[in-house]
Amino acid sequence: MRYFKLINNKGDELSITSQSIFFHDIEGLGFEEETSYRRVGQTWWLNNALLRQTPITGKISFTDLEGHDPYVLFSDFYLFINKAPLTLVYYPCGLDQTSYRKQVRVTKLDKSELNIYGALEEDISFTPYTPWYMVVSASNVGTIVTNTGWVWGGDNSPPLVFEPTDAESTPAKFGGEIRQSVQLYSPVESSSPIKLTIKGPAVNPFWSHYVGNKLISTGRFAGEGVNLSSEETLVVDNTNGHTGMSISNSATGETRNVYALRDFDTGCFFILKEGANTISVAASGGSRVDFTAEGHIYYGTV
Repeated sequence: MRYFKLINNKGDELSITSQSIFFHDIEGLGFEEETSYRRVGQTWWLNNALLRQTPITGKISFTDLEGHDPYVLFSDFYLFINKAPLTLVYYPCGLDQTSYRKQVRVTKLDKSELNIYGALEEDISFTPYTPWYMVVSASNVGTIVTNTGWVWGGDNSPPLVFEPTDAESTPAKFGGEIRQSVQLYSPVESSSPIKLTIKGPAVNPFWSHYVGNKLISTGRFAGEGVNLSSEETLVVDNTNGHTGMSISNSATGETRNVYALRDFDTGCFFILKEGANTISVAASGGSRVDFTAEGHIYYGTV
């Protein structure tokens, strides 16, 4: 059985496939494109093709099957969705299978009287901010560094094979720097963004993106760079529809925007390509850098 749940902007989760709250008669899970063409003789050339912002609609029932008053359930549901934006999580084949996500906002929720079964059954509409996406992530945090490799000369490409390596005993070095890498695999060619979370300490960290043996993009800070203390974490993120770079301090609770300090001659923000994507992070002075790469693989429909 397929399953849906919601996550609000506070991180609270709510099942909408339960006996008391049930989302059904669903439409809008597929996709529709906005296209434009120009005529060339007796044929047409495609100028542009973009996914439409197709709402997901259906009915949501609030019942007392688990001993809850439907009106109280409705009120609590409103308080939950009022903490927008929301993440709609969809499990097409059941809870123990692959899940897909979409950032949404509830733009319609009717309210009527109890029906003959003692339940509220209301029309609801979710308007999306993103396509469906699957989250993939890889991290080198800990003793074992996933896919540790070293970058060698020539075209500055990584070796063909990365093997998990104990970074403390056999660090891989090039030019006096340790470059640690993780891999994210994407089955589709789409504009799938990547979020990098780099933990301090790190002296002037910089990051690279490879597909196969080809260097696709790099990122770093301008000038003398930025040094992260052991309490600081750098987030380089383009998964929320915009690009942002910030450093948060776990000791003070403060977060500062460092986007203006980036090297604008580099890409900084990475997009997953089809196939194996290798993300490498290094720091000046050859110190170890812990980081996590999170990719959002976009799908028109799932």
